[in-house]
Amino acid sequence: MIKKIIKYLLPYGVVRLIQKYKSQSISNSPDKPKLPDKKNKHLCCEILYSHLTFEEDHLRPHCWRNSGDFLPKYPYKGEPLSRKRITDYLNHIAATLSSEPEKCEGCIRAYYDKKPQKVSVNNFKLKLIMLNQHRFWCNVKCSYCFWLARKKMGNIAKPYSIKEAIEFLFGNNMVDKDCRFSWGGGESTILPEFDSLARLICDKGHSQILNTNAAVYSDAWAYVLANDKQAYCNTSVDSGSAEVFKQIKNVDYFDQVWANIKKYNNAAINKYSFKVKYIVMASNRSHTEIEKFVDKCLDAGIRTVEYSVDGGEIAAGLSEETIAAVAYLRALVKKNNLGCENAVFWDPEVAKALDDYPLPEIL
Repeated sequence: MIKKIIKYLLPYGVVRLIQKYKSQSISNSPDKPKLPDKKNKHLCCEILYSHLTFEEDHLRPHCWRNSGDFLPKYPYKGEPLSRKRITDYLNHIAATLSSEPEKCEGCIRAYYDKKPQKVSVNNFKLKLIMLNQHRFWCNVKCSYCFWLARKKMGNIAKPYSIKEAIEFLFGNNMVDKDCRFSWGGGESTILPEFDSLARLICDKGHSQILNTNAAVYSDAWAYVLANDKQAYCNTSVDSGSAEVFKQIKNVDYFDQVWANIKKYNNAAINKYSFKVKYIVMASNRSHTEIEKFVDKCLDAGIRTVEYSVDGGEIAAGLSEETIAAVAYLRALVKKNNLGCENAVFWDPEVAKALDDYPLPEIL
């Protein structure tokens, strides 16, 4: 059961990036899994060397397929980066990749070559940087949050600063010109360095993705939305009333969240860059609550609504009541001419069950 919950409660910043990049072409990567042969027996993977994730106590690549213990984890808690440390990190990935190649079998991003893949500090170029060192730090306590539950199980260190590390990567030409940055967490906007770092990344011409609860307004993020057409932002409000919001989020921020959403959306140069999500569950699946939520989206000028379901309920068995509530939300959103997107792409079976359910007629 725990493994199922972990699977379904992956950070939404991660799964959103999978959706954003799933069609991205990676050099030397075939369209179908490639098997080893006598000439090509060395397992290689471009993504493992071009996607970097900062976690609370380690660095790791962002693996397309594996999310478990297989991922190479290089110990790190904010120490100054150096060329030697980057070299050690790359060697650690290579050692892990060669020791358990069977873990990558079947992945279209893995391929076999005549020689071992050579990536050195001199040609290290990042195409995706994920900032998750603050995964356990948040100002909202969502009832469905797996990371909040894990935080209660043990002592979690205060997030380390990453600004110097990002500046090092920029300064040593290790960031690809098309590299994107993803703010995960946790809540990024409460980090002391968020504003300065978000502006720095934007001014260097790199797009950013932010998953935020919108409880805190960031002038810097409004600046990003106003200057970057490729910026993406997601807020999971999950309610249309203050009462239900407090029940789910365990904080009383309903009015300020919607006020901040409206301000962000007004600032955005691309009005489709800010999306609001509704995670349907037993406590918010009434028609009245869904109707109030859609009204709030219309008032804030939101163009696209995302729908999802509680990962805990998926693990326990998704009820038809919840699926029917999703259908009502979809029908109401479409009736109001808003974009409507399925955010459960990380589980194709559940996603299909939601989309195949007939929409009710709304007069």
